[in-house]
Amino acid sequence: MIALLAALVFLGAVSYYLLARRPIDFYALAFFSCVIYFMPSLFGYVWHTRPVNSRFVDVFIPIDPRVRIAHALILAIVLAATVLHDRLRARSPHGRGEALPVMQPASEAGAANAVFALLAVALYAVFVAQDFDHIVLRQKGQFGRFYALAAIAIPYAFTLAATSRHRILALVFGAGALLDLYVGNREPLVFAILGTAVILLAGLGPVRLIAQYRYIVAAAVCVLFVLAYKNVALQIRLGNWPLVFARLTNPQYYVNTVARSEPFLTQSILHYALVQGWSFDGSLVAGLVSNLVPFGNIVVGDPQTVSGHINDVLFERVTYGVASNLWAEAYIHGRWLLLVVYALVYAALPAALNTALARCRRHQTRAYISVLGVLLLFYIQRIGLDGTVTWVKRLTVVYVVGSVGLVAWNLVRARLRPAR
Repeated sequence: MIALLAALVFLGAVSYYLLARRPIDFYALAFFSCVIYFMPSLFGYVWHTRPVNSRFVDVFIPIDPRVRIAHALILAIVLAATVLHDRLRARSPHGRGEALPVMQPASEAGAANAVFALLAVALYAVFVAQDFDHIVLRQKGQFGRFYALAAIAIPYAFTLAATSRHRILALVFGAGALLDLYVGNREPLVFAILGTAVILLAGLGPVRLIAQYRYIVAAAVCVLFVLAYKNVALQIRLGNWPLVFARLTNPQYYVNTVARSEPFLTQSILHYALVQGWSFDGSLVAGLVSNLVPFGNIVVGDPQTVSGHINDVLFERVTYGVASNLWAEAYIHGRWLLLVVYALVYAALPAALNTALARCRRHQTRAYISVLGVLLLFYIQRIGLDGTVTWVKRLTVVYVVGSVGLVAWNLVRARLRPAR
């Protein structure tokens, strides 16, 4: 019965997003995120690894019905918010979300591209200079703070260049995102693709998504590529091309890739949180203050976060970074009530982001809103609340520093411009 109810909610959401004539906006991104990360409810199992003696073994567990209830509840709230938003938008004086408005002059867009490109290149250059040995040894876990800023500056600069039609810069930063993929980090490429797609697709105005099948196919190919690359990344870096070719030409490899993909791992966290009734003595507010407020660690110390607690319980003896689960964090802190509150806030975010994007006239701000939306609606389902706050801080630092540099750039140009 629960599986049937969850399937009906999923089919209802799919039908609305595919058949309704509406913009491909941040609500579409939220739906796409839920489809990707809630796949275990459709397949009926979760997966993770468990230490046994000196090695790790794969564990496949039938999904608990309560996970399906949680997924159906979240998706139903997102769908209801989408329908309400679409109806309010249809009644507004601005119509049903037509194509995005005219932007700033090309000269101003060019100045913004130049400033943010210089900033991204500078951050990446400092990262390479400081962490060159770690790059050579492929020790991405040892990368310093400048990489953290460069990893968000590159996709931001790509989004800015691509959406303002500066193709050469887009190629440069696209190559940078691919280089990061080679090093072993998929995030910059994902942020670049999704950040750009949000703006370009929103510019189409209201469409029926089912008629835009090329975008659906492109999204599926991108998802499969990102998932499949992870399991051949090490072999590519080692130059083991025969094994890479053998894997990529074997259809079973793609089946195994999906079966052991990240969503099945992240939803195992929610599965165990519900089944075992996990609780956490730490404070939600203290963790946010420590992470979000400048010098917050001085105010509240260095509290253990719920994501760190999850890793200690479920991923013992795992020495590398692992995913978190936003909905499991909500349940652990406040059971079903807080999970519903999280879902309501999550469903309200796309409306605010849509409004901000529609009112924006500057390419650099539009790129900021777009990448911010990717963090808040898509990537948050992988890294939880604490990790998202960290990424948003990095993006905001890049945007603020670049904006200050752009103001200085324009002042200098105004001073040097000859009087008429």
